[in-house]
Parts: sequence; structure tokens; C-alpha cells
Amino acid sequence: MKDTKIKLSRLTIILHWSIGLCILALIQMGIYMVKIEDFDLYAIHSSIGSILLMVIIFQIIGRIKKGWLPPLSDKKTVKQKVAKIVKWVLFFTALLFPISGILMSVAGGSGLYIFGTELFSANVNPQNAYEMIPLNEGFANTGSFLHTFSEYLMIAAIFLHISGALLSHFIDKEGYLKRMFGRKIN
Repeated sequence: MKDTKIKLSRLTIILHWSIGLCILALIQMGIYMVKIEDFDLYAIHSSIGSILLMVIIFQIIGRIKKGWLPPLSDKKTVKQKVAKIVKWVLFFTALLFPISGILMSVAGGSGLYIFGTELFSANVNPQNAYEMIPLNEGFANTGSFLHTFSEYLMIAAIFLHISGALLSHFIDKEGYLKRMFGRKIN
């Protein structure tokens, strides 16, 4: 099914909610790991993030081919312009977030594993098996900075995205939220 003004395809809805919920879970997991300094969840965090990157790329390619979701009104408003900017920020950070995490991990010497499958091996210190030797400390630090930066930018964009959806649903009585839950708009 094709996305239309009154109804979205099942694939669009599944991608939207699964990517959104995974990103929220990964943000929470990352905050927990850093705050508690417990990196037992690191393998799951990086595995899901790496797989999610592929799903996000698939979604972006589909969006490029199909174009933006059609607005419900042909009238150009400031709210529509802000929504489009927020969508671009969400797409940008959805790419930057996992890419910077991969850069941080690989350049930092931790390697890259997806549920135990080695894509890039860890650079382990021969004298201490628990210590990783960075491959490139500058790239690792850049990855770390971009990962943190994209986290804050993503949180802000998600807040604006959800606020805009709730505003359009409850205040402006538009059908964006209904459409994203798979319902047809009259």
C-alpha cells in the first residue's frame, strides 16, 4: 500500500513506531550504563544500535523514493515548517547516533559485534584482557562527542515531535496522530 494523505501504509507505521521505540530504549540504556557505570548492557546496546542503523537507512531510502509524508492541509503554516525541520533533525540524528557509536567503539579499541558476531575485532591489551587499546584516540573522542551531542539533539527533537503530534491532535484537531496509528482520516 502507498502512503496517502488520508492513510499510511503498514510499513510506514511499523518503521515509525519500531525505530522510535528502539531509539528511546537505547537512549535509556545508554544513560543507565553511563550513570551507573555498568556496561554489562553494552553488547546489547551496540548490537541493537547497529541493526537499527540498517533499518533507518532502509527507511530513509524509502522516504527519498516516496517523498515526505503528505501534510493534511495544503495551507502552508509555520507549524508545518517547524515539523519539517524537526523531521530532518530526527533523520539526521537517527543516522549520526549509531554511526558515532560505531566510530567511538571501533576507534576506541572495543571492536564491533552484533549479538556475538564479530565485525571488527577488539584491540585487547596483551597484558590485561580487560583493557582495550584505542586504534585512534582522536576518532574515538570525536565519536564519543558526536554520540553525546546526537543524544541531546535527538531527545530535543523527539520532545518537539511528540509535542507537535499532541498539539495537532488535541488542540488543532488534525488527524496526524490517527493516521500514524493506522486509522483512515475522513
